[in-house]
Amino acid sequence: MQQACERTTGGMAAIIGEERAKVQELCRDFDIEAANFNAPGQIIVSGDKAKVDGAVAAAKDRGIKKVISLNVAGAYHSRLMEPARMAFAAFLDSVPFSAPRFTVLTNTTGQPVSDPIAIKAALVKQVVSPVLWEDCMRAAAAAGATEFWELGPGGVLSGLARRTEKTWVVKSFAEFADVVPNAA
Repeated sequence: MQQACERTTGGMAAIIGEERAKVQELCRDFDIEAANFNAPGQIIVSGDKAKVDGAVAAAKDRGIKKVISLNVAGAYHSRLMEPARMAFAAFLDSVPFSAPRFTVLTNTTGQPVSDPIAIKAALVKQVVSPVLWEDCMRAAAAAGATEFWELGPGGVLSGLARRTEKTWVVKSFAEFADVVPNAA
Protein backbone atom coordinates (compact mmCIF):
# COMPACT_ATOMS: atom_id res chain seq x y z
CA MET A 1 0.00 0.00 0.00
CA GLN A 2 2.89 2.33 0.76
CA GLN A 3 4.22 1.89 -2.77
CA ALA A 4 0.77 2.58 -4.23
CA CYS A 5 0.60 5.74 -2.13
CA GLU A 6 3.99 6.87 -3.41
CA ARG A 7 2.87 6.41 -7.04
CA THR A 8 -0.30 8.50 -6.66
CA THR A 9 -1.56 11.60 -4.93
CA GLY A 10 -4.54 10.35 -3.00
CA GLY A 11 -6.75 11.77 -0.32
CA MET A 12 -9.69 10.93 1.87
CA ALA A 13 -12.46 12.80 3.66
CA ALA A 14 -15.09 11.92 6.26
CA ILE A 15 -18.69 12.84 5.55
CA ILE A 16 -20.76 13.04 8.70
CA GLY A 17 -24.54 12.94 8.96
CA GLU A 18 -25.46 11.98 5.39
CA GLU A 19 -27.23 9.06 3.78
CA ARG A 20 -25.37 6.62 1.55
CA ALA A 21 -27.23 7.70 -1.59
CA LYS A 22 -26.22 11.35 -1.21
CA VAL A 23 -22.58 10.40 -0.64
CA GLN A 24 -22.64 8.03 -3.63
CA GLU A 25 -23.97 10.89 -5.79
CA LEU A 26 -21.12 13.15 -4.63
CA CYS A 27 -18.62 10.38 -5.41
CA ARG A 28 -20.04 9.85 -8.88
CA ASP A 29 -19.98 13.57 -9.68
CA PHE A 30 -16.36 14.00 -8.56
CA ASP A 31 -15.02 10.63 -9.79
CA ILE A 32 -14.06 9.46 -6.29
CA GLU A 33 -15.17 6.45 -4.27
CA ALA A 34 -16.87 5.68 -1.00
CA ALA A 35 -14.15 3.88 0.95
CA ASN A 36 -15.71 3.15 4.34
CA PHE A 37 -19.30 2.80 5.49
CA ASN A 38 -18.42 2.95 9.17
CA ALA A 39 -21.77 3.64 10.84
CA PRO A 40 -25.02 5.40 10.03
CA GLY A 41 -24.03 8.89 8.98
CA GLN A 42 -20.27 8.26 8.89
CA ILE A 43 -18.89 7.56 5.45
CA ILE A 44 -15.33 8.04 4.21
CA VAL A 45 -14.59 8.95 0.61
CA SER A 46 -11.32 8.31 -1.20
CA GLY A 47 -9.59 9.05 -4.47
CA ASP A 48 -7.31 11.43 -6.30
CA LYS A 49 -6.54 14.23 -3.81
CA ALA A 50 -7.56 17.06 -6.14
CA LYS A 51 -10.90 15.34 -6.80
CA VAL A 52 -11.49 14.69 -3.07
CA ASP A 53 -10.63 18.34 -2.36
CA GLY A 54 -13.14 19.38 -5.04
CA ALA A 55 -15.83 17.23 -3.46
CA VAL A 56 -15.06 18.68 -0.01
CA ALA A 57 -15.30 22.22 -1.39
CA ALA A 58 -18.61 21.49 -3.15
CA ALA A 59 -20.20 19.58 -0.28
CA LYS A 60 -21.65 22.58 1.54
CA ASP A 61 -23.38 23.85 -1.62
CA ARG A 62 -24.98 20.40 -1.90
CA GLY A 63 -26.42 20.60 1.59
CA ILE A 64 -23.81 18.37 3.19
CA LYS A 65 -23.20 19.93 6.58
CA LYS A 66 -20.02 18.27 7.82
CA VAL A 67 -17.05 17.11 5.77
CA ILE A 68 -13.58 16.66 7.23
CA SER A 69 -10.48 16.21 5.08
CA LEU A 70 -8.35 13.43 6.53
CA ASN A 71 -4.59 13.55 6.90
CA VAL A 72 -3.68 10.26 5.20
CA ALA A 73 -0.85 9.01 3.01
CA GLY A 74 -3.09 7.79 0.23
CA ALA A 75 -6.48 6.91 -1.18
CA TYR A 76 -7.12 3.69 0.69
CA HIS A 77 -9.91 1.35 -0.44
CA SER A 78 -10.06 3.01 -3.85
CA ARG A 79 -8.92 2.15 -7.37
CA LEU A 80 -5.66 4.01 -6.66
CA MET A 81 -4.67 1.01 -4.52
CA GLU A 82 -4.76 -1.34 -7.54
CA PRO A 83 -0.96 -1.93 -7.48
CA ALA A 84 -1.27 -2.96 -3.81
CA ARG A 85 -4.19 -5.26 -4.66
CA MET A 86 -2.14 -7.00 -7.35
CA ALA A 87 0.87 -7.42 -5.05
CA PHE A 88 -1.30 -8.73 -2.22
CA ALA A 89 -2.99 -11.20 -4.57
CA ALA A 90 0.42 -12.49 -5.68
CA PHE A 91 1.51 -12.82 -2.05
CA LEU A 92 -1.64 -14.71 -1.03
CA ASP A 93 -1.32 -17.12 -3.97
CA SER A 94 1.18 -19.19 -1.99
CA VAL A 95 -0.65 -18.96 1.35
CA PRO A 96 -2.86 -21.96 2.09
CA PHE A 97 -6.34 -21.20 3.44
CA SER A 98 -8.58 -23.66 5.28
CA ALA A 99 -12.27 -23.56 6.07
CA PRO A 100 -12.82 -21.38 9.14
CA ARG A 101 -13.97 -22.89 12.43
CA PHE A 102 -16.10 -19.86 13.21
CA THR A 103 -18.13 -17.34 11.26
CA VAL A 104 -16.06 -14.99 9.13
CA LEU A 105 -17.62 -11.82 7.74
CA THR A 106 -16.09 -10.04 4.79
CA ASN A 107 -16.02 -6.26 4.65
CA THR A 108 -16.46 -6.46 0.87
CA THR A 109 -20.07 -7.66 1.18
CA GLY A 110 -20.93 -7.39 4.86
CA GLN A 111 -21.92 -11.05 4.77
CA PRO A 112 -20.51 -14.34 6.06
CA VAL A 113 -18.03 -16.22 3.89
CA SER A 114 -16.79 -19.74 4.55
CA ASP A 115 -15.20 -21.08 1.37
CA PRO A 116 -11.39 -20.68 1.67
CA ILE A 117 -11.09 -19.51 -1.95
CA ALA A 118 -13.83 -16.92 -1.39
CA ILE A 119 -12.13 -15.69 1.80
CA LYS A 120 -8.85 -15.21 -0.06
CA ALA A 121 -10.64 -13.41 -2.90
CA ALA A 122 -12.43 -11.13 -0.43
CA LEU A 123 -9.16 -10.21 1.27
CA VAL A 124 -7.64 -9.25 -2.08
CA LYS A 125 -10.75 -7.35 -3.18
CA GLN A 126 -10.81 -5.41 0.10
CA VAL A 127 -7.72 -3.44 -0.87
CA VAL A 128 -9.66 -1.58 -3.60
CA SER A 129 -13.22 -1.93 -2.27
CA PRO A 130 -15.27 -0.05 0.30
CA VAL A 131 -15.17 -1.32 3.88
CA LEU A 132 -18.76 -2.24 4.76
CA TRP A 133 -18.13 -2.10 8.51
CA GLU A 134 -21.69 -1.14 9.45
CA ASP A 135 -23.04 -3.99 7.31
CA CYS A 136 -20.67 -6.50 8.94
CA MET A 137 -21.70 -5.39 12.42
CA ARG A 138 -25.38 -5.72 11.57
CA ALA A 139 -24.77 -9.15 10.02
CA ALA A 140 -22.92 -10.28 13.15
CA ALA A 141 -25.83 -9.17 15.33
CA ALA A 142 -28.31 -10.88 13.01
CA ALA A 143 -26.22 -14.07 13.22
CA GLY A 144 -26.51 -14.03 17.01
CA ALA A 145 -23.63 -11.93 18.33
CA THR A 146 -24.76 -10.53 21.67
CA GLU A 147 -21.66 -8.61 22.67
CA PHE A 148 -18.95 -6.78 20.72
CA TRP A 149 -15.39 -6.37 22.00
CA GLU A 150 -12.76 -4.01 20.67
CA LEU A 151 -9.25 -5.12 21.55
CA GLY A 152 -6.47 -2.56 21.35
CA PRO A 153 -5.77 1.07 22.09
CA GLY A 154 -8.52 3.61 21.61
CA GLY A 155 -12.21 2.99 21.20
CA VAL A 156 -12.99 3.99 17.63
CA LEU A 157 -14.64 0.71 16.66
CA SER A 158 -16.63 0.60 19.89
CA GLY A 159 -17.89 4.09 19.13
CA LEU A 160 -18.92 3.05 15.62
CA ALA A 161 -20.77 0.03 17.02
CA ARG A 162 -22.64 2.20 19.53
CA ARG A 163 -23.49 4.66 16.80
CA THR A 164 -24.86 1.83 14.65
CA GLU A 165 -27.08 0.37 17.37
CA LYS A 166 -27.32 1.84 20.85
CA THR A 167 -28.77 -1.36 22.35
CA TRP A 168 -25.72 -3.49 21.54
CA VAL A 169 -23.40 -4.44 24.40
CA VAL A 170 -20.05 -2.99 23.39
CA LYS A 171 -16.79 -3.15 25.36
CA SER A 172 -13.36 -1.76 24.65
CA PHE A 173 -10.21 -3.35 26.09
CA ALA A 174 -6.87 -1.58 25.74
CA GLU A 175 -4.67 -3.95 27.74
CA PHE A 176 -4.53 -7.71 28.28
CA ALA A 177 -5.24 -7.13 31.99
CA ASP A 178 -8.51 -5.44 30.99
CA VAL A 179 -9.67 -8.72 29.44
CA VAL A 180 -8.16 -11.07 32.00
CA PRO A 181 -7.96 -9.27 35.38
CA ASN A 182 -5.16 -10.42 37.69
CA ALA A 183 -3.28 -12.08 34.80
CA ALA A 184 0.41 -12.05 35.36
